[in-house]
Amino acid sequence: MNARMSSRARRRRRDGGPRAGQVAEALVAVCALLALTVGIPVALWRLGGWPLPHTLPSSVELWHALRQPIPDTFWGRALISLTWLYWLHFIACLLAEATATIRGRIATRVPGGWLNQALAARLIGAILLLAPTSPLPVAAAAVPPIRVSYATAARMPSEDGQPLGTSSVASTASPLATRTEDKLKAPR
Repeated sequence: MNARMSSRARRRRRDGGPRAGQVAEALVAVCALLALTVGIPVALWRLGGWPLPHTLPSSVELWHALRQPIPDTFWGRALISLTWLYWLHFIACLLAEATATIRGRIATRVPGGWLNQALAARLIGAILLLAPTSPLPVAAAAVPPIRVSYATAARMPSEDGQPLGTSSVASTASPLATRTEDKLKAPR
């Protein structure tokens, strides 16, 4: 850290809010995430359309297609189809990272997703810089304070002078009921 930090910078660091560079990184991450999740499918749709056939070919059509030479358009369509698969794999990695972040756990590894999952984790981590770091004051006020009370036990002698617990007859009447019975028996 710089020893000659301005008071404004010290206040900003003390508050825990994101710095300008962190906000810029988070905004770039939001734009990159939008480009990867929305921009790529739109571009693939415009370039090659839907990668899967609209109807399943019959066995005669399939046999006829396999006996013909490979057309020039095949390689372009194959590349677009592979790009669709790679994009779906990235979305699976992104969902795994987002779910783990929401649950506060470590993400499960998606098979073959070391690069995609690392990119997704980096983008989600940068976007989290825009999230508030402290809980809302309303939520904190809604939780009642915890009150702790301690009770101490004392040995009290019973009516016959013996220590409590050694009496052979236990009384089940409450003290209020005993006082009421005594008032009824007392002469007036």
